[in-house]
Amino acid sequence: MATRDTFISDMESKLETRRKEIADLKSKAQSAGTGSKIDIEKQIAELELKQEYALKTLAELQSADEGRRENLKSSVETAWNDLDEAYREALVNYK
Repeated sequence: MATRDTFISDMESKLETRRKEIADLKSKAQSAGTGSKIDIEKQIAELELKQEYALKTLAELQSADEGRRENLKSSVETAWNDLDEAYREALVNYK
């Protein structure tokens, strides 16, 4: 199924890019002041959990039978949207 494969490939690429962005944010957080650093670290921990969930859901989609694919695709999209929103919020709070 080319559409599913394309979706999976695109999502893997997005998640890998976001993983790098989170790692960069984590690196920058090391130089933040104590109070800010604690807040940023909490947000980063949340981002990492959301990233892990998105990857887990994507892995389920890769091996799912046709009956579960649409539901899992929707779950992956929701997980991505949650991760993306949390990342953008972390960026705003970091600046």
